[in-house]
Amino acid sequence: GAVHVTVSIGICDDTIPVARPLDRLQYADTAAYRAKRLGEDRQVLYDTGLHRESVEYRRVESLLRTALEEGRFVMHYQPIVDLADGRPTGVEALVRMRDRDGKLVPPGEFIEVAERSGLIVPMGAWVLAESCRSIAALHRSAGVPLRVSVNVAARQASRPDLVTAVYRALEQAEMPPDALTLELTESALLEADASTLDRLNELRESGIQIALDDFGTGYSSLAYLRQLPVSLIKVDQSFVGTMTTDPGSAAIVRAVTTLAGDLGLSWVAEGVETMEQWQALRE
Repeated sequence: GAVHVTVSIGICDDTIPVARPLDRLQYADTAAYRAKRLGEDRQVLYDTGLHRESVEYRRVESLLRTALEEGRFVMHYQPIVDLADGRPTGVEALVRMRDRDGKLVPPGEFIEVAERSGLIVPMGAWVLAESCRSIAALHRSAGVPLRVSVNVAARQASRPDLVTAVYRALEQAEMPPDALTLELTESALLEADASTLDRLNELRESGIQIALDDFGTGYSSLAYLRQLPVSLIKVDQSFVGTMTTDPGSAAIVRAVTTLAGDLGLSWVAEGVETMEQWQALRE
């Protein structure tokens, strides 16, 4: 049969000054990568704007590598509370990075670079181990049983050693599996192959909760929802933050929480910041 082949092309012409011929090849490769990210089967010209992005990418990638080597990541924990009585039931682990001057770098400035470069894998392994360790230690010292939610990137989830890494983190922290939630985005779950889904199912069967993060912002395919190894849905903060002022957002939150209940799934609303939002969610 006929095979239809498409091509993504990156172009760097002589309007961009280079110190050596290899630089122009690397710039063209950067433009080709952009073409693929934009949906493939297109051409992208390497211009001054893309050059600035490329320089910034290399700067952040270098910062990430040294932060990993020097242990400059820190964890922040956002509380997850029961809507009925405000009782804390768990925390979400949020990673931050310190730059060379000790200032905190927000995740929006380095997570995408970590994912593109593959550094999300060692960084994610550290986040998982540190989150389990610190929350288990809090449980032992304060007697507060809390569940910790940890984000897992698509590259982490697809690795054959995912199950081993998770069990190792739990064992070293002396934490039971039912105290851990792994959060994955819709795109990561929908793009997962059969072996990745098998690994996630194995983790869920051990007592670990699998959460679908940012529900409603991606594919949101209801047909897939019953087939995925998910036990919890997270309602994206973009809907929660405007649900008391935008009837459309309120309708989406209502629909998602009703759907979760009908499917026997738990749900968490992200980014509750006002009493009005709290009350609207309770209702």
